[in-house]
Amino acid sequence: MSHFEEQFYLARVAEHCERYEDMIDFLKVLQDKTEDLTVDERNLLSVAYKNAISERRTAWRAFTQIAQNKKYDKYSKSIEGYKERVV
Repeated sequence: MSHFEEQFYLARVAEHCERYEDMIDFLKVLQDKTEDLTVDERNLLSVAYKNAISERRTAWRAFTQIAQNKKYDKYSKSIEGYKERVV
């Protein structure tokens, strides 16, 4: 099994485990590919980025709601710091 095949397989395993950031890491081998991506490669790459971005958008919405709630004002600095780490 080639390095490319192994990474592509691991990307599928990561997808099954819903580890989209890991999928992206495994699929970085596609950067070195000289020919066009196959439909399967494009789809897997699309799934990885779509889901990774979706997780960040969900986190961003949650942080925004919390930041707008006045009862959490005393934690605003901590919340902002955590938001930077997550997003």
